[in-house]
Amino acid sequence: MANESAVQKVPPQSNEAEMALLGSMLIEKEAVIKAIDIVGESDFYNEAHRQIFINIVELFNENKAADIVTISDKLNKNGLFAELGGAFYLTSLIDSVQTAANVEQYAEIVRDKSVLRQLFKAGSDIAADSINERYPPEEILDKSQSLFLAISKSKNNEGFEKLAGKDPQNELASATLKLLAKLHESKNEVPGLRTGFIDLDSLTAGLQPSELIIIAARPGMGKTTFALNIAEHVAIKDKQRKAVGIFSVEMSKEELIKRFLASIARIDGLALKKGLFKKDDWMKLTNAMEIIRNAPIFVDDRAFKIGEIRSRARKLELELRPTQTPLGLIVIDYIQLLEGTGKFRENRVLDLAEVSKALKILAKDLKIPIVVLSQLNRTSEKSRKGDEPLLSDLRDSGAIEQDADVVAFIHREGYYERSDPDKEKLAKIIIAKQRNGPTGKIDLTYEGKFTRFENAAFHPG
Repeated sequence: MANESAVQKVPPQSNEAEMALLGSMLIEKEAVIKAIDIVGESDFYNEAHRQIFINIVELFNENKAADIVTISDKLNKNGLFAELGGAFYLTSLIDSVQTAANVEQYAEIVRDKSVLRQLFKAGSDIAADSINERYPPEEILDKSQSLFLAISKSKNNEGFEKLAGKDPQNELASATLKLLAKLHESKNEVPGLRTGFIDLDSLTAGLQPSELIIIAARPGMGKTTFALNIAEHVAIKDKQRKAVGIFSVEMSKEELIKRFLASIARIDGLALKKGLFKKDDWMKLTNAMEIIRNAPIFVDDRAFKIGEIRSRARKLELELRPTQTPLGLIVIDYIQLLEGTGKFRENRVLDLAEVSKALKILAKDLKIPIVVLSQLNRTSEKSRKGDEPLLSDLRDSGAIEQDADVVAFIHREGYYERSDPDKEKLAKIIIAKQRNGPTGKIDLTYEGKFTRFENAAFHPG
């Protein structure tokens, strides 16, 4: 029993496969090319094998032959020759295989054992964290999801794909052509997620999967209102409605519901807040509440750490996956209130850069657009003519602009010129950055009392 227990504690590994892989790499240069496309140095369990692999790859990268003579010389210069077994062991590697034809199979065995070791370690780490209660459950859950997702990606081993090939069923070019043909047949000018704002959808082709969209403005411009209007359209008004997850760091769930009610029922938001609405508005409120009850809108007002947001967003996406209304959009209000992992606690710029990068990765992982609200600096506004915001106004970190696929500013002249009633409802969305499209400005109408933005050509009574 003691021997059996000891064997069970040895992590998954295959010394024979590692030897056969290295032997194949020493026999043929083509085997080196095939091997490094499947495995890396960290995939080797045997430290001697790892060092030999590293030196073979270094010779290959220097465009030098990697055989028993050259690798012996290189290891000797590095002081590793005797330590790794000398000429006898290198010869035994070559003798372990008759041909390099099966190098890919050996590499896959080595990689699979590496994945099993990673799973074993991840499970052990999570078990240790759970037993010792070193971190809150939310952080442990996020860590476990991140670990297993990273291991899953390494197992997929995705790399280059040929644009075109002999098999039209399995090539990027054909797949792209099919997608374009589908778009052409549908005559759909907005293949992405529609926001409900016609000119914005036309300029951006809708919110695209995996995109990080920053909506920035100075306080009082209507960032939250604009984001909730988009969420309302996606989850309620659009024909192909999808679920929306809202992380509200600034406002409570109750405040958000009141804003949705004012927008949908078209009731004065301030009157609603004070309870001074008319008796005739009860029917509107009742109908609006019923719409909200049936809407696939999910709100979390307690997550403010990036780990919590990643964990809860992934959980929501998994829960909605089997339903007829999958997750289509995440909204976060707002980025400056989020905290990173704590690694850069003393440096807010680096902390926010970590948050920004994590949100972009989350958008790619979930394959949905993520809309993130952001504050703007006030100081830059005072030092130049004009009050329209610029990319340089993004507050606290240049990483926000760098990671974003789209940066849109909200600007209302009426905010600055309140004595001019003609400008009260004027609003602009300024697309200052669009990684895969043009920049430009879109005119909207601002209906502040109803907590709504409207298309400029549309003024409902």
